[in-house]
Amino acid sequence: MKAEDAKFRLGDQARADVVRAIGGHLVTEVVYEGGARVVHPHTLYVAKDGNELLLVWQVGGFSSSGDLPGWRNLLTEKFEEMTVTDEHFDPRSDAEVQRKGLGDIVVMATV
Repeated sequence: MKAEDAKFRLGDQARADVVRAIGGHLVTEVVYEGGARVVHPHTLYVAKDGNELLLVWQVGGFSSSGDLPGWRNLLTEKFEEMTVTDEHFDPRSDAEVQRKGLGDIVVMATV
């Protein structure tokens, strides 16, 4: 499935906020499955099954595994709230490895 054919889960404003956060390297706070998380968004993509996901480096907040910081692929349909902050982050150089095989990339952070 191509990115332009996907059924996006984010509304237009939320998608614009994600694109701004990725392009501007802005720390983002997301309430996901009931837990608040602090993330560095790196890539918005559409998986082969048509799901829209956000690849993030999670640096704080709720984690069921407790392994922080770490890479996460978050289903955008499970976002309950999202706030893009003014705080900048440096994109991780290992993001490229994390992107391999993800599906169709909509937007990604550059190092």
